[in-house]
Amino acid sequence: MLIGRKEEGKGTSNYPRLLQVMNSRGFTILEVLLISVLMIWIITAVTSVLQIGEFSNTVSTARIELQQEVRRAMDTMITDLRQTSREKLSVELANGSLPFFSDLSNDTAFTDPLFKVCLGYNSSAKAVNWSSNEIGYTFNASNNVIVRTDNSTSQAWQFNNISDLEFRKLDVNLLGINITGEKVARGNLRPTFSLQAEVRLRNE
Repeated sequence: MLIGRKEEGKGTSNYPRLLQVMNSRGFTILEVLLISVLMIWIITAVTSVLQIGEFSNTVSTARIELQQEVRRAMDTMITDLRQTSREKLSVELANGSLPFFSDLSNDTAFTDPLFKVCLGYNSSAKAVNWSSNEIGYTFNASNNVIVRTDNSTSQAWQFNNISDLEFRKLDVNLLGINITGEKVARGNLRPTFSLQAEVRLRNE
């Protein structure tokens, strides 16, 4: 009985000492390596998420800016062209000729429209007052810009990041516009955006 009690007491008194030895020995090389690998994996994952977020934000910003520029160009052209007529709108064809819109056949594509705009109606003369100056739109494919000019002023408006511009006669007084924009977001990634519109010219 005494021996059993002694062995029991001896085993109990060594247990805290064993914990102290285990707690004081520190980390093994294997444990340090495992922790290092885990930390590297976490840092790599977080970095990848941040890079993806930055890339997505860059592309989204470029796409929004492109859409705004294409819409601005389209809105300006629609506003101007609604104030002209088929007899006051001259165009340039692929062969270099400069007919009026009224002389074109339907579905004819053209560039560089040049036109006068309506300033009002003269009730006594029963006629439309047309501007003496002309407004024109030209597309510079090498610089990807649309330039709006007005003979009454030396200033020119410029719409950037335009990759293609087409005008087309759809009907007697109906004109179609097709604008495509393209902008470099990052590297070789180039978001594109296109708009189509129909403009009805004045009858006069």
